[in-house]
Amino acid sequence: TLDKGEFVLIDLNGYTLTSTYTDSNGITNGSELTLSNGTLSFNSMGAVNTGVLVAETNSKITLNNIEATTTGSMLYPSGDAAEVNVIDSTIYTTGAYCIATNASTSYTCTILIDNSTLQVKGTTALCINVDVTVDINDSTIIAGELGVDTGSQTILLRAGTVNMTNSTVLYYRNGTNDAGAIYWGNGNDAPRAAIVIGDATDSYTSADAEVNMTNCTVSVVDYTSGKVLSGLRAIYMYGKDEDGYRSSLTFDSSTTINGQIIVGGSTDVTNASYSAKYVCKVVTINGTSYAPTTNEDETTTGKKYTASGTTLTEVTE
Repeated sequence: TLDKGEFVLIDLNGYTLTSTYTDSNGITNGSELTLSNGTLSFNSMGAVNTGVLVAETNSKITLNNIEATTTGSMLYPSGDAAEVNVIDSTIYTTGAYCIATNASTSYTCTILIDNSTLQVKGTTALCINVDVTVDINDSTIIAGELGVDTGSQTILLRAGTVNMTNSTVLYYRNGTNDAGAIYWGNGNDAPRAAIVIGDATDSYTSADAEVNMTNCTVSVVDYTSGKVLSGLRAIYMYGKDEDGYRSSLTFDSSTTINGQIIVGGSTDVTNASYSAKYVCKVVTINGTSYAPTTNEDETTTGKKYTASGTTLTEVTE
């Protein structure tokens, strides 16, 4: 733990730093930690959602030219003005998240992922639920792998902004569209898709949810064959318009979305603990408003779209 406002640079010089510690390592009180040029092994974590390196208020963590593996969640920015940077690095976890935020309090922070790969074996690679700005450049974000069907999402953005440039999002699935009711709850209990934007619960209401993509690719991949699946959920959106928090997506003509874009409906929300407070009113895609179908009982039914360039076409069944 760093807690005295110090700056610490550890150049591993090609060596491996192995930890058998089972709890979090806190970077606090304005401290900064940079780890570079080597391998990190944190494979004895006490729980899959325990943050390995936690940047608290005004504190900073940078991984530069690092290969990191863990059984926990590698990076947790957890306080106002916290900063996390992943540069020329790889993170692979069998735990819950590569990077996640702490929704128990409301705060703003920044995350940079540059020329790097984040991969979670079976859950969610990037889980954001507070007003965070995430910049992803020239990187690959992956949930699942060949032989492993991910259970959640690649990127879950309940609140905050994700800006992606020249990057790839991969989501390994079993070839089904997860038809039927959507489970909204805590953590990554949310619809299954490569990217989920927005929220239906009353637990995460701190900001708009916005994803902006330039020259990116989003793909759902069959986990047995590695083939791209075009008919499954690539992006799922839910907009709590009446509460003032909006969900928006922008992408340019050089971005490819292999799969469907779903505008979710309130009929999806069936968990008794989290249902009914927010009805999906409208989301914004490339500056145009899209809304689910409103029924006589004022519930809503979701709609499906495919993207060709920046043009959306509704899928009717």
